Amino acid sequence: MVRNGPVIFSEKYVEIAFDAENQIIIAVWKGYLQLDDVRQGCDVLIEYIRQHRLINHLSDQTELRELSPEVQKYLVDEVFPAMGEAGLRKIAILVSADIFAQATVEEVNHDTESKVGLIEFKTFHTPTDCLLWLND
Repeated sequence: MVRNGPVIFSEKYVEIAFDAENQIIIAVWKGYLQLDDVRQGCDVLIEYIRQHRLINHLSDQTELRELSPEVQKYLVDEVFPAMGEAGLRKIAILVSADIFAQATVEEVNHDTESKVGLIEFKTFHTPTDCLLWLND
């Protein structure tokens, strides 16, 4: 993923950066995510979105493995509503080649759409397509 700005947060499970040129916050999620790890990374994301009044987020999940049911529930019930309240309007998801990861991402997206009307979600297979949609 190309980044045109600083890395805000970096751990073995996620790297969060700000693309200043496109005004997009980018999270690159890695491996099998534990709930506490997701909580920590999402807290950073939400606070940065709120402070900088960002409306676009690119979630790079190309290195992600399957999401546990508890992580899925946390994202749907807590994270996405908080992101919407913070002002976020679009999330482009760069999907993993791992079919199990893709399936859990699609399930989260489906569950979220019924609960978070403020945020539009869309999945893509290339970073360029993500950026084009976010900048549209």
